[in-house]
Amino acid sequence: MKCLDKKRIKMKQGETLALNERIMLSLVSTGQDCPFIVCMTYAFQSPDKLCFILDLMNGGDLHYHLS
Repeated sequence: MKCLDKKRIKMKQGETLALNERIMLSLVSTGQDCPFIVCMTYAFQSPDKLCFILDLMNGGDLHYHLS
């Protein structure tokens, strides 16, 4: 699950980026399964968070491995 803080998105003026990420994840999730693309199963929001339910990728996130 990937959660984005709405306050942080608004502070950085990233509303368009967050919306584009959700749209992009929807589009790639409707195609054929590819082992190199993380698919989104579901998206929802709470009053303070945007959440995406994504496929499990063993080994952690890419940011961790690049650090």
